[in-house]
Amino acid sequence: TENGIVDILEASLEEVNTSAGFRQENCLQQVFSQLADEVRRIPLSQVASSCDTLQLVVSLCCRPRLAAALLYASSGDLEGKSWEQGVLGRMMAISVVGPKPEYFTENASTMLISDYRGAETNANSNTNFLFPYLLRAWEGLLRAGPETRHEALSWLGNFIKANQGRRGSAADMSKYCSTAMCVNLARLL
Repeated sequence: TENGIVDILEASLEEVNTSAGFRQENCLQQVFSQLADEVRRIPLSQVASSCDTLQLVVSLCCRPRLAAALLYASSGDLEGKSWEQGVLGRMMAISVVGPKPEYFTENASTMLISDYRGAETNANSNTNFLFPYLLRAWEGLLRAGPETRHEALSWLGNFIKANQGRRGSAADMSKYCSTAMCVNLARLL
């Protein structure tokens, strides 16, 4: 199970921590990079079949040491777009308004009402399936301990600050995070 995997990861970190020549941050960076790539490949329509990966992220967020490392690995820089590269950002960027739309790709005026309603129902049910994973991940981060809570709130504040120029239609959207990430963040908050 995912908790078994997280236990093994935590135990491995202890071994890496005591071994000479290995840096814990490098080890975790590789793990989180691979996990971020896995999360990036999850389209909204496949959330139900990817619940193992999403549950793994939730489990990592509930462990203080791993959660702090995950927050660090998911942090961006001054440019808002970089915040989508980590595990948390990619998980928050899964949405109906993603870069490759899966729903509502046809012109609404040429769609049958039944097709439109079907697409709308699918999009809503998949979004509603994803949201509990997002919510439990952030609850885990906020409950993992005082330091981790501080880091999680700092992550949110730094993310918002890096994307403060995103307002208005004149903003250069190549510099800022996706609308998908903002929609999920707004729902999360």
